[in-house]
Formats: sequence, C-alpha cells, structure tokens
Amino acid sequence: MLSLSTNAVAAKARSIYGGRLKQEDYEELLKKRTVGEVAAYLRQSTPYKEVLAEVRENAIHRGQLEHLLRKDFFFRCQRLARYAGGKQQEFYRFCVRKDEIDVILNRIRMLNSELYEEFAGDLPLYLEKYVRFDLLKLMKCNNFDELLSVLEHTGYDEVLKPFKPVNAKQKINYVGCERALNQYYYSWLFETIKKSFSGKTRKELLTIFESEVELANISKIYRYKKFFETDAKEILSSLTQTNQRMSANFLRRLAEAKDDQELLRILANSSYHMLVDDAEYVFIEYYADKIKYHLSHRYMRFSTSAPLVFTTFVVTQNLEIENLINIIEGVRYGVPAESIEKMLIY
Repeated sequence: MLSLSTNAVAAKARSIYGGRLKQEDYEELLKKRTVGEVAAYLRQSTPYKEVLAEVRENAIHRGQLEHLLRKDFFFRCQRLARYAGGKQQEFYRFCVRKDEIDVILNRIRMLNSELYEEFAGDLPLYLEKYVRFDLLKLMKCNNFDELLSVLEHTGYDEVLKPFKPVNAKQKINYVGCERALNQYYYSWLFETIKKSFSGKTRKELLTIFESEVELANISKIYRYKKFFETDAKEILSSLTQTNQRMSANFLRRLAEAKDDQELLRILANSSYHMLVDDAEYVFIEYYADKIKYHLSHRYMRFSTSAPLVFTTFVVTQNLEIENLINIIEGVRYGVPAESIEKMLIY
C-alpha cells in the first residue's frame, strides 16, 4: 500500500504536469514579437501567472524572465520533495546537487575569463538556503584556492584539488573539472538510489539516469566531431563513465569516428538509431532530449512510484522551461517562428 507521503508526491506532481503548456499555448507564444508579449501571455494564460504577477511587461528583459522561470521551477521541485518519506530525502536532493555543480562550473568559467561581474549577475541567490556552501563567498572567489576554501567539507573540494593550476597564469582545466564533478554527482546519485530503493523502483530510476548519462555522452561526442578537431583520447577523457550500459568499445568507436557524419552512421546502425533524422544529420541534442521526454512521459502516466514520478516531473518540467527559453531567445533575436518551433519538445 502506498504511504500518504508517497501518494502526495505522485498526486501533486501529476497535477502540476496536467497543467503543463499545451500545443495551443506554444502556438500562441510563437506569435509573439517581444519578450514583454511572451511574459504577458505566460502571466495571463498559464500556470506561470503567480511567479510573473509583479512583472512589468514593458520593462522586463530576457535575462530577468529566464531567471524567474528557473526560480519557479526550482521551488516547484522543492515543494514536492518536502512530501517525501524521511529515508528517501537524500535522493530528492538530486536537483539541488545538480544546481550546486552548475554554479561551481559557472564560477570556474568566470575565473578563466575573469568576468566576475557577469557571474554575480547570473547567480541564482534563491539557492542560498539549499546548497552546502556559501553562495556569496563563491561569488567573491578570485582564484582557485579561494574556490576550494569555499567548497571545503562538501566533497567538491577533494574532487577539484587535482585540477589546481600550477601558477596564477595557468587556466583552470575546465573540461577536467566538469567531467570530475559530473562523475562525482552520478556516483553519489546511483549509490543513493541503490541504498534508498529496491525492486522495480530501483531498476527504473537507474534506467532513467543511465540513459541520461549515455545521451549526454553521445551529445558531447557529436559536438566535438561537429565543431572541433578533437582527438579520440581527449574526447573519451571528457565523458562521464559512471554506471552506463553503453560499452567502452562502443564509446571508443564513436570517439574515433573521423567526423560527425561517420558518428551518425554508427549511431544509425545501433540501438540509438532513433537519434538520426532521415532527412538531416543535425540537432542530435534535440533528439536526445526528445527521447528523455517520451521516456519520462510514459513513466509519468503509468508509474505508481513516487520517486519515479518526481524524477519524470523534473525532466518534463525542465524541458518545458527550456522550451520557453528557446522561445524567449528566439523572439529577442528575431528568429522566425518556424525555426523556433523545430526546437520545442512537448
């Protein structure tokens, strides 16, 4: 029998999911010509009316609107997580853990470019009460040693220590830091799933996150092949290797492909053939996200497991936010509606 807390998580997640943006909403949004018009429609006709209640449509800019949407998404997830049973609470922190890593990586990028003011403007201060380090101190870090000091006792400091530059002039190895932090995150996540759940729930949660790792790796290899001349060894060293079903040999074949076209031909003859469009060998990340969406949609409809429903809620809601950001960015920069529409997943 499902517990009251389990019922609450699943019921509330499905309720919010039921109010998601529909095709007619996207059709109306694609008609808008300014960011203010997009904000007005979201405030008047969608579940985003509350978070946008105080928005002045003629004054809001792209960055502010995106920030408000991400903030709303974060707190939706946190409100749902409060209903989880005590022994499962650690698992429900996976959203916060991912945000922690995103903020750390953003700071590392800024340290490499010295764009400190840009980081301060992008800092999601709404995370302050949830993350395990001081966000404001992170904002003020001017070098790698200060970064490690802020992250002390979180585990992230130990992960990042091997990447300390040998001198002040050397750039931080961002790719190495990204891979190590992602490896750490998924190791923690898979171990938490195995400790917190059993049976079908454990198996299905592992399937979702293993697929996430695999699709992220495929997308990363594709980017390297499409836009950079990167050798196979460097590509492989950038991938997350934790708990995935894809064999090391298959990953090596992808990394050793001579270009993006050969990579897609290899994928077309594998279980990932659905990533390849018959007409055009582009937008592989779109197809990866589409796979995640349809997998999550199926679990959302049919699963009775609260952690699974919560996880699929996170995936589908995050993709909705990405849809809105694509629309906002497209409108801001005058991208034709039909081009924006091709990027939407729903």
